[in-house]
Amino acid sequence: MAASRTMADAYRNKEEGSFGVLNFRDLGVSSAENPDNKKYIKEGLVFRSATLDNMSEEQVDAFLEVHKIKTILDLRTGMEGREGLPIDKSFPTSALEGLTPSVIMTDEKETKAEPHTSEKYETTGHGTLIRKKYKVDFAGKNFQRYCVFGSCSLRLKIYLIYLMACCQRRKAAYVVGQQVLSPMGVNKMYREFATYCQGEILAAMMVFANPENYPIEVHCTQGKDRTGIVSALIMTIAGVPQDIIVNDYTKTQKGLAPVYDAMLEEVRKSGLSEDFAQAPASNMRDFLNFLADKYGSVEGYLDVIGFGPDLRDRVRKIICV
Repeated sequence: MAASRTMADAYRNKEEGSFGVLNFRDLGVSSAENPDNKKYIKEGLVFRSATLDNMSEEQVDAFLEVHKIKTILDLRTGMEGREGLPIDKSFPTSALEGLTPSVIMTDEKETKAEPHTSEKYETTGHGTLIRKKYKVDFAGKNFQRYCVFGSCSLRLKIYLIYLMACCQRRKAAYVVGQQVLSPMGVNKMYREFATYCQGEILAAMMVFANPENYPIEVHCTQGKDRTGIVSALIMTIAGVPQDIIVNDYTKTQKGLAPVYDAMLEEVRKSGLSEDFAQAPASNMRDFLNFLADKYGSVEGYLDVIGFGPDLRDRVRKIICV
């Protein structure tokens, strides 16, 4: 046991967050950072970060030993990340089909079934631990069709179709970044996510409705935009005030500081403007205000996408102090 603690201590890097994982934090800790030190979310249940792809096998082992994570929610597109990495060996991808409101809200005794064959079983002193990963393409087909493609001129549409037909997906992504997303800006992109990615956002939220999934780690590439939106929705469900949610979002600026120059270069190579590498408070504050203005409240938005009061109550019972 002492040897394990030594290994964990050796791989923890406070500059990078935890074991080489950038922009890593516990929403329970973030939710308690207020003048009254009031706690809203239990610590050790919901974590957020940038990609987990850069960890070695030893770092993965130490990371899991300390944080006890059972489920990873990966919000990246198919073009992001690589396969066969050390983190994948501990978290095989599981099917999303069972994560629907009707299934989750049905009595567990009636829906109990054999676990998905890709899940990772590990026998511990406390029994059998099941680890799994859910992948949700946050910027999925609806976002691409109605937001991206719908914003293009006829000429640009034809050009993008040509690039895709020639299997030049990365070139097409650069053109979209330069001519669609950059003019749109981060603030509007968040609003478009909320409008056109409702099915994907619901799928992501359903992961939090199952108590067997906790502790959960949610990430995208930088842990800023898609992860920031999902984290904000979870914190809102837990009753965390907007100022604290916004403060958690702005921590990304410091969380990505060790790789900021490289990230900025990557942003430019993607055809995106420099503000896509920033995380000012206005991004999150404007997003939450947009949901309040258009849907009456964040909860009103969650009602619209299908994550209603009963599901939100399930999450609160699990994560709230």
